[in-house]
Amino acid sequence: MLVTNYQQYKGVLFVFGHGEGDPGCVYQKETEAEMIRRLKPHLIKWGKTLAVPVTCYPRNLYYHANDLKEYQDWIVVELHLDAARIPGKGGHVIIHQWFKPDAIDKNLITVIDQHFSLVTRTSKGLSCRKDLKNCNTAAQYGINYRLVELFFLADKQDRMYYLNHLDDIAKTIVQAISGQKDCRCVD
Repeated sequence: MLVTNYQQYKGVLFVFGHGEGDPGCVYQKETEAEMIRRLKPHLIKWGKTLAVPVTCYPRNLYYHANDLKEYQDWIVVELHLDAARIPGKGGHVIIHQWFKPDAIDKNLITVIDQHFSLVTRTSKGLSCRKDLKNCNTAAQYGINYRLVELFFLADKQDRMYYLNHLDDIAKTIVQAISGQKDCRCVD
């Protein structure tokens, strides 16, 4: 893991994509909104190992994007599952095209590769975009933000891996933010 500057921020905000009636991508009976929220208790658990507060945004941030201004001095990690007409394999990190990936982004790319493999967009595991509402809003406020697509919901192998390794995935996401390879949770 690369060393990060996460302790310079007020906290870490985890955002779960979709919700409030928006299912996100759907595969058979599974919805992205429900599936991605299964990480929440595990992220809260491992987030307690960080030296800054960790919280989860309670709503669909797409509907309330201006709420991001309340998190100007926070690290924001928005979590999603990917979808496509022809499902792919793996995941990637999306940042605004105005910015270069920081150590947290690079660590998250490593975590995705460790668990699911990487989708190649503009570079392996990284997409720089300017057409996403939350990404644009965060960029306007100068927020340390990234959207993480963990894997394609329709990929059965990745979906089953995810469901069977929620705690380990959450732990490595927190480690990516802290830049520490070993964090121990005290329950």
